[in-house]
Amino acid sequence: MNFRVREVSFQEADRRYAELTRQRDEGSISDEEFDAQRRQLMVRDDEGRWWAKIGKSGEWHYRDGGAWVRGTPPGYREAISKSRPDSLPSQPPSSLPPDDVQNGEDGRRKREIDFREADRRYAEAKRQLDAGSISEEEFDAQRLRLRVRDDEGRWWAKSRKSGEWNYYDGSAWVRGTPPGYRPTPAPLAESAPDPQPRLDQGERMPLSRATLPGSALIQDRNIGKQRRWIVAAILGLMVASLAGIGGLVATAPAYVLVEGDTGELSVEVPSEWKEHITGGSEPEGEKGRTWSSFLGEHAGPSIAAINDLDSWRTGARPHKGAYLVASSKLAQEHTDDELVASGPNDYSASCEVGARRGFDRPPYSGVMQEWNNCGGESDHTALTLAAAPEDRECVVLLQIGGYLQGDEVDVQHLLDTFEADCGSIS
Repeated sequence: MNFRVREVSFQEADRRYAELTRQRDEGSISDEEFDAQRRQLMVRDDEGRWWAKIGKSGEWHYRDGGAWVRGTPPGYREAISKSRPDSLPSQPPSSLPPDDVQNGEDGRRKREIDFREADRRYAEAKRQLDAGSISEEEFDAQRLRLRVRDDEGRWWAKSRKSGEWNYYDGSAWVRGTPPGYRPTPAPLAESAPDPQPRLDQGERMPLSRATLPGSALIQDRNIGKQRRWIVAAILGLMVASLAGIGGLVATAPAYVLVEGDTGELSVEVPSEWKEHITGGSEPEGEKGRTWSSFLGEHAGPSIAAINDLDSWRTGARPHKGAYLVASSKLAQEHTDDELVASGPNDYSASCEVGARRGFDRPPYSGVMQEWNNCGGESDHTALTLAAAPEDRECVVLLQIGGYLQGDEVDVQHLLDTFEADCGSIS
């Protein structure tokens, strides 16, 4: 195996990913542009496995059937990187004051004054932020002007939340203590602002979905839903916390929560899939097929989320979307192996049958079926799923289809986030 050639490809993807992250953090590209370019960085190793950089950390994952699994590419030497503190820029400015860097004792004395002056200004800006007299954007604009360069040429910046000093080592921000630095004494307790950061206060407000555009209020029907809400809230807060970095304007989350009208079924879908069918007329699978038609009666709560309803119904470009149903009757009458390729999940008339693999995401387990070259087009694919909790009170049937090339992360997100309240489904 030619590991050397493959390593260059992975390292080049690392370099491009780091550059994309820098551009996104500076606000020169949007989250959507970042994700679109990130998906083009997939690399195939000498064993034929596809690898992609996934998640906030950008760690490598390989494709194992219907799932992405974290791992280390073969023959790959991972670039040394350190996670940077919250809301620090991805790299220092090419030129920022002070430009009066001096050497010797006078230089150290001057530098210490600069750090302490930055401490004072940071504390004042934080006090104004907590008092509500300046916005978070104004606070971040002031904070980013407080970066200081030491006598060794290293840039230092204060972390947004903690105010601790961090220096840039050429690839990442690292927490440290500036040379010759003596911290400014803390203010007296009676004059100290509320020590609880604003975002932490928001984390204690689980009843509001105001910070999560496109989402509906989640009812506490089971532990799984509560856990999903906590994750969604944290993601929303993370997006909000990035709003002031280097002029970055926060955008909508990459995914939105879609719930059935009765709240018994839900899933998070890509935000660009703007057409949601959750009630009224029955949601439809690709080319208009439904599980109720297969069963001969109402199958159960269902959801469809697609980017274009007309092309979803006809199978034309550029449709992509998902259709899912939770059914107690189908769970009683059929096995997962039957349901994964029956009814709307049966693509055998227009697609090549791909790999069939097990699915395990507690409390659900079941079967996944891949379908390829649908209609003779290599980029038209589908994935079907039949999965149920251990007691099999209901079965969740999921169909993801369309022109999905480059959308592997979105497909995995749907598999990771669907939920059904089986106990409430009659």
